[in-house]
Amino acid sequence: AAPSPAPGTAGSTALVIENFSATSTPGSGRTFNYRASLRLRETAGASAPIPSVPLTLTQSSGVTVSRDVPPADAFPSVTLAANGTLDSNTLSVGGAPIQATQLAVRITFTGANGGTGTVQAGTTVTSG
Repeated sequence: AAPSPAPGTAGSTALVIENFSATSTPGSGRTFNYRASLRLRETAGASAPIPSVPLTLTQSSGVTVSRDVPPADAFPSVTLAANGTLDSNTLSVGGAPIQATQLAVRITFTGANGGTGTVQAGTTVTSG
């Protein structure tokens, strides 16, 4: 897994992504299925609603495919508690038409001041 990126901030709310990993398995008809997991941590003492969880798969040639995962499917709660953590549910992308080597996630959140922030991370996809 890639090292933890710098926190995304919005006012007095700060989030980091930890323990990000991804695997791929062959699908049918030259497609691939991907599964990922991560931990989201709030580090500044303010809760953070999560309205958006897009994933981007990148092939070694640079071709990308993006999929939005509904926040209610991505996490057990769509709000990260102040100083809390959320372990993701399994993030799945099925039937992607590329064999990705990298997976990126960009999580949008609402800060305590009502502003919007983002935190993002990438990881190498392993066969699994």
